Amino acid sequence: MKYVFILFGCIVCFNSYVQQYDKNWLVGGGGTKSTHIIFDNPLLIDSVSRSMEIDRAAISVSDSLGNLIFYSNGIKIHNAQHQLMQNGDSLNPG
Repeated sequence: MKYVFILFGCIVCFNSYVQQYDKNWLVGGGGTKSTHIIFDNPLLIDSVSRSMEIDRAAISVSDSLGNLIFYSNGIKIHNAQHQLMQNGDSLNPG
């Protein structure tokens, strides 16, 4: 019975259309090289070099069409071109 719920959940997830504000994920392993995951059809996984380290805390925000707007590691905020945004540094220096 549990497999029926898992199968149903997968079908619903693959067939649902959402606003795509969380379509882009930038995840890292503590260095300046990270993985950019785009939850689209098909799933896209790419490697990105940037000047900001992402270790544990990471957020990324997309617009309603799924385009990356900005991302942060909790200390700095960078735009989609991987450049520091205005007043986007030293948010949480500790």
